Amino acid sequence: MIASLNMPFHLHFIVMNEWLTGGKTGEFLCKFTTYIQGITIVSSILTLLVIAIDRYIVICSHKIAGKLHTKKAAYIYLAVVWVISLCALSPHLVFQCLDTRVKVRKFKSFLILDGFGYLCVEFYPNDYGSKLYTAFTYGFLYILPVAIMAYTYGRIAHRLWIHPPIGDILENPLHHQRVVLPKEKIIKVMIVVFLAFTILWLPFFTFSLYAEFAETKDATFRIKMAVLKLIGYSNCCVNPIIYTFLNKNFQREVLQLFCKNRVTKIRVQTTAGSTNTRTEMIRKSKF
Repeated sequence: MIASLNMPFHLHFIVMNEWLTGGKTGEFLCKFTTYIQGITIVSSILTLLVIAIDRYIVICSHKIAGKLHTKKAAYIYLAVVWVISLCALSPHLVFQCLDTRVKVRKFKSFLILDGFGYLCVEFYPNDYGSKLYTAFTYGFLYILPVAIMAYTYGRIAHRLWIHPPIGDILENPLHHQRVVLPKEKIIKVMIVVFLAFTILWLPFFTFSLYAEFAETKDATFRIKMAVLKLIGYSNCCVNPIIYTFLNKNFQREVLQLFCKNRVTKIRVQTTAGSTNTRTEMIRKSKF
């Protein structure tokens, strides 16, 4: 969604300092692409939040995990994530608008009118509306989920590594190796994913809040926001790398996906001394 519906239009806007087109089409693209941008970010962090809560329930509150850790519950969690994302970012559909500006170029000592251009900007009824919405986005859609995830993963780490159930390990070590150790590996991957998301998006969210209240939108503001947004978008590239290097199951599935099946004939000696030939499919890791 980010790559196909957001980046092309906003990259053009960042480079040219002008929106792609005007009219009803330009107005729609201005609202829609900004809306999609916010939805992708918020839905990502809420999905990570749901995963963290789910892992916390399974590992630290297993008594209620049977009721909450079901397919039906998973569909409900997904629906809630997307409903919140769609509703929380809906102000962009109202207050994101096209602004017409006069384009002027300088010729020697004269200023010559060079047509009209468009900017995709926010228009709130008053200054408080923009500040309140930015504070809401920063506090409730970024800081609060990050704080909850930090708490849940902290409790999970305490449960698995700092203060594990010693009695269960001593009574049934095989069960511990079969059940607990795979959970530890999964949690390590999710903690790294959570930290990557938090660190890469923190500069963008923080600078947006600072710029809104400090009113420091100078000539370099657009470039600063573009760089910080690019750092945040890099999270989409980091996640596959994290899964590749830290998740053995992911590595195995990728190998199986790209492996080729080779047909090999094997001569089998039977008990009667006769020789039969049968064909087997041997999977080889050949790229």
